[in-house]
Amino acid sequence: MKGPISHAVAEEANLHVKEVKKTIGTLFEVMVRELRAGGRCVIPNIVILVVRKKETSKAQKKNVFGKICVYPAKPARTVVRAKVSKRLRDAMG
Repeated sequence: MKGPISHAVAEEANLHVKEVKKTIGTLFEVMVRELRAGGRCVIPNIVILVVRKKETSKAQKKNVFGKICVYPAKPARTVVRAKVSKRLRDAMG
């Protein structure tokens, strides 16, 4: 997915595609570093990324429409949530 975006940015900014791809790669590395350090990364006017830790869930048996369904336990996991900025949402319509 990096290809079409790289070409569009390179065309708009009068840069080489190789430079834009390197910049996007660097942006990714910085975002990962910020998320690991503080759990939050903001790209102004585009997106806010937040790390959320989900706890373990116990195994359950639930009655769904008269039928017993068995749900297995899930381990704890780390999830990255993305919240789109209001400016970008408004631009979409």
